[in-house]
Amino acid sequence: MEYMGGGCSGGIPPLMGWTAGGGHLLPTAYSFETFLPSFLNATSSIPPPLEAIDNPLSVLALFAVLFSWQFPHFNSLSYLSRACYAQAGYHMLSVTNPSKNALVSLRHAALLVPICSVLVPLSGLTTWWFALSSLIPNAIALRAAWQYWKKGTDKYARKVFHHSLWYLPVVLGLMMFHKQGMEWLRWLGWKPILIERIDRISDPGKDGSRNL
Repeated sequence: MEYMGGGCSGGIPPLMGWTAGGGHLLPTAYSFETFLPSFLNATSSIPPPLEAIDNPLSVLALFAVLFSWQFPHFNSLSYLSRACYAQAGYHMLSVTNPSKNALVSLRHAALLVPICSVLVPLSGLTTWWFALSSLIPNAIALRAAWQYWKKGTDKYARKVFHHSLWYLPVVLGLMMFHKQGMEWLRWLGWKPILIERIDRISDPGKDGSRNL
């Protein structure tokens, strides 16, 4: 129960920020809008309304990422601190059942794969490119969690914990990079320059005609 309580409390801040920004936690007239890949959606070229992007499925995806991330993070740390917990008399899972403690860590590391590769882009938070790019950090974290479950030693528990420290910033950074509707080249001011250069290459006489 201590793990579930900590996971829920850790996932609540995105809900608070979402509602503070005017988002909805419950379905509205748009209900749970989903964003399928372009090859499955004939209307993918039509820009979705803002109300559809700001839907409860998006904040559910954010909550799921934060919730599941905490289990590999805390379970590995609690295993490394199990002697202190035992000395203090706390009946933590890492003390009473270290094997199950590692299994729970592995379970949520595996759960983060469909959360990132299906739920997040399906909610409209990101494009479907995030489903591919997020596989890299998820594969690294999942491999470490698998080794921790198989070996069950301090070495691999520490490895899972260290991976959890960079995992969340990397995944959230990828979510920002692949944000739905975000044009980074235009935001950085590079897109007009690139378009102008492409025009010059495609029509070399364009500049000459201007000079005339």
